[in-house]
Amino acid sequence: MILLILFKVMLSFVFAVVPTHWSYIDAIHEQHEFYKNDEVIVKPKDSWQTLFSLVYIDREFNSAKDCIFYKVPGQELGNLKIKTITSSKNCDEFLLVSGDRQITGIKSLKYSANEERIILDFTTNELKSKKWTILINKNNRRPEKAMGLSSAEFSGAKIIFLAPATKLIQKENNPFLKNDSICHDVNEDCEVLGTSICDRCEGGWYEIPNGCSVGPKFCGKLTCGGKNQPACRRGMTWQRSNVDFECRVNSSFAYCSQGLSIQCEGKKAFCR
Repeated sequence: MILLILFKVMLSFVFAVVPTHWSYIDAIHEQHEFYKNDEVIVKPKDSWQTLFSLVYIDREFNSAKDCIFYKVPGQELGNLKIKTITSSKNCDEFLLVSGDRQITGIKSLKYSANEERIILDFTTNELKSKKWTILINKNNRRPEKAMGLSSAEFSGAKIIFLAPATKLIQKENNPFLKNDSICHDVNEDCEVLGTSICDRCEGGWYEIPNGCSVGPKFCGKLTCGGKNQPACRRGMTWQRSNVDFECRVNSSFAYCSQGLSIQCEGKKAFCR
């Protein structure tokens, strides 16, 4: 029984992080017609409601959508669940079906939505507040393949065209980013803030592991594991379904070259 409770707590903790593929949302559909922006949802109590759906293009170029359902608190605390389906289907068909991700123990929840962004704001029974900001990307960008710790490790299309940096054309409205500029922001709560713009880095990019499934990325060239360099992140399967870690408590999500040890700067792991 104790193990079951711990497992449920761990599931809730894992999915309290905004899904990384929500950086590529095309549109919001099936929005609840009665709930107003920034109004705490209090009725109908103990019922499942479809809040909205998020449409996106997945890595296989298929149109998919995530249905966001909410069980309104009543005699029991609330429950937020996410169900991924094909975009041609209706979310209401899956209202009572188990979700792919869920957060239990929600005390209150509200959200706001417009053509540019959705903000989902909720508080758990432990009085922990979460605010997810989801930007709507109207350019229909396809998600990138999972990135490594630097652009040197990244592989994408089957054919890659290379050109000297001096021949690259810089557009006035899309300037190159200098070294040390942050190009993919991930905060201390593992929330992805906006879309990655690391393709605009003038000299490549690197990631600093912080225990989240995706770490913050900066422009420049660094090799993980070396002295005064970001630590190397262990494999995602090893990290037990992308559970995020607190660096100072458990830094086993990363490692350094022999003779060096991990030192934490906030949640970020470096080798010293």
